[in-house]
Amino acid sequence: MPNHVYHQISIGSEITKEREEILKKIEKAGGLCRYYKPMPKDLDGTTSPQRIGDTITKEKSEELIEKYGHDNWYDWCNDENNWNTKWGCYDLEIDDEVVRFTTAWSPISELIVKMMAQDFPDMFWTFEEEQGWGAEISLEGGDIIDVKEYDVPHFTEEVEVDTGKFTTTLTKLTEEHPNYTDYGLGWYVDWSQEFAGKTLEDAKKYLQDSSSPKDIVGEVEKEKIEACKNSLKKKGWFVDHLWNTDDVMKNYKCDESEAQNVLYSVFDSEWLIQQIFEMIDEQCKAKGIERK
Repeated sequence: MPNHVYHQISIGSEITKEREEILKKIEKAGGLCRYYKPMPKDLDGTTSPQRIGDTITKEKSEELIEKYGHDNWYDWCNDENNWNTKWGCYDLEIDDEVVRFTTAWSPISELIVKMMAQDFPDMFWTFEEEQGWGAEISLEGGDIIDVKEYDVPHFTEEVEVDTGKFTTTLTKLTEEHPNYTDYGLGWYVDWSQEFAGKTLEDAKKYLQDSSSPKDIVGEVEKEKIEACKNSLKKKGWFVDHLWNTDDVMKNYKCDESEAQNVLYSVFDSEWLIQQIFEMIDEQCKAKGIERK
């Protein structure tokens, strides 16, 4: 699976009836990317990468590249002059004057935001990748007037602590970061935003005073996971078969990090994604469901 990039666009322009209709069209289209710059139909459903003589002819490849700059959906989507991200926007939510959505690996292109700014000239766009890097961008009158970028949180030390009740890791933040302004530099629990103390001694005492283990998933956490799965299922996501590092570790001699890397390599494979789409196509044909 990709690293997700979480976006929020706060619209400062007045929401007129015309702009309200635009927001409805964005939602119906499936996001900003598909509304402002739809993928060419000629590239939809193509194989990536293309293999001359197998998935495409040389002549057809050259024709598509001449028209669109690319001969497959993946390269076109990732082009910074198009979407800059392979799946466009997903998990779209529009709540009054706030638009929230997610992208894979990279933020949407500046081009898409500028196209949106033609309809909504005043906006505040923020995005953050799940590791912690991101940016805050202000637009006025359709122009970008301010950009503030930041990198991943800078943790330079980690210490494993056994309290007698549970074991967890303390990590030390040594550079200022916009997500850690409440407490600033110091020790945090397991690379999270849970502050433990300014000194290692204070952080260890914080853990000793804590009543629940932070390195295992308890019943409360399991209930939260089920609630999240149910919420995703209601929004159309298929969550009945989620893979876990245990699925790898119970059959292979590896640690959790290695197992995670294995799963990442498998599920981020373009070949596997293409196979899934082909199976979806076969099942739709078998069930008499027509392609749009």
